[in-house]
Amino acid sequence: MVTDDFLKSIENNRFHLDCSSIVLTQDASHGSPVVYNGPGTIYQEDENRFIVKVFCQGKTDIRTVLGSINRLVPGKLVDDNEYYSLRATDIKGGTWTAASIMPKIHASFHGEGFLVMGDFSVLQFREEDSLQRVGTSIRLFYKGKHDVPCNTPSVSKRFIGDEERGSSSALNVAQFAIGDIQFEILSEDDWLIVYFYSKHEDMNKITAQRVHEALQFVLAKTVPWSILDISKENVHETTVRAVGYTGQKSKAQPPFHFSTVDTEGNVWKLFERFFTYCSDYKEPDWHPLFDYVHQVVEAGKASMEAYALTLTVSVEGLLKLAFRDVALPGEEFLHKLEDAQGEIDNSKISEDVKRRIRGALEPMKNPRAIDRLRYLVDEGVVDQRLVRSWKRVRNSSAHSDPIDLSRFQELIDDCYAVYVLFNQLIFHVIEYDGQYTDYSVHGFPTGKYELKRP
Repeated sequence: MVTDDFLKSIENNRFHLDCSSIVLTQDASHGSPVVYNGPGTIYQEDENRFIVKVFCQGKTDIRTVLGSINRLVPGKLVDDNEYYSLRATDIKGGTWTAASIMPKIHASFHGEGFLVMGDFSVLQFREEDSLQRVGTSIRLFYKGKHDVPCNTPSVSKRFIGDEERGSSSALNVAQFAIGDIQFEILSEDDWLIVYFYSKHEDMNKITAQRVHEALQFVLAKTVPWSILDISKENVHETTVRAVGYTGQKSKAQPPFHFSTVDTEGNVWKLFERFFTYCSDYKEPDWHPLFDYVHQVVEAGKASMEAYALTLTVSVEGLLKLAFRDVALPGEEFLHKLEDAQGEIDNSKISEDVKRRIRGALEPMKNPRAIDRLRYLVDEGVVDQRLVRSWKRVRNSSAHSDPIDLSRFQELIDDCYAVYVLFNQLIFHVIEYDGQYTDYSVHGFPTGKYELKRP
């Protein structure tokens, strides 16, 4: 399915599929759904969408053509029954599906036939064959050139007729294993291809999502995949997404800064720990841990103010997510809060002031972010100097203090330190014990994170 010609068409946004039959069915929750069908084409004109064009027989009502003009209300989510699902058969007999299509009707009222068009972003292909594959193989394709640390060369040979006339090699492949899963990552000029295979693991689209998250974490890139290809037993499924990648760099850097040659395998060890930790999460959406990673990397493409605020807030979110039971207030302190609450309730203070005092007391029943961080410092999980940087950036960002250009270097240093703090918290959560890049020190030396168990 994923041939060189297919990749080239997706790469250049020139995908084109002639179909003998296309059926668009309304996603109606009740009543009889509207159906449009006929021959047509599915094609791509830009990197953000696919377009479907269906040639339908017969006449259509003018109210159908003009009815869509006022059916959408600004500021209101589009109703589900405004969308249609697609099922198409190409001229080779292959089956394609898509969803979330809002059709537009184009018709001439003086003749037979009308045209239905719509756009969408995800197209799926599925076929069953006579092969009985052992295990599951999955490939993820990413547009563009993406450097990864490699440990295996690839060799290309040139033939004229049957005679070999030369060869060339490039160190552009990373090979490693995580349990029963074998990984092979190939970095080419136009594509990054992540291939993984297992005879025993029950892998699926959710497994691919966890691999995708681990890759983005170690590369510090929020790059979307374009093609997901899964082969299992006698079924082959391909999902194609119309996505673009600008290559815009983030202020966030890879947790371990790597070169092309991977001599010690630190990056893939970090990849393994992140993937292993997240692999138990069976929901199709992002893992909650990766959600914070994505926020930080994306914010790194924006202004320094936005990046600083997102960094500090993401540290707080990570503390609530993974260190919920850390630095909880003791029973004695909670009893004192109850006594204080009773004194306030029985006082002659006006009711509006009482409400504000109660509002101030309630958060004291839970630890603050700084309480959790101090505990983790005492336990050797994170460094004290990084927490001091977090406090400075957090206080400044929370109060919307303007950036003092005379102290811009200090802000940069503090943001780098908070990013290292963010990574150290993740290292602890995923139980990573190994090298990392210490961006909190000028020159970005390599540090050693030693896993501590509070």
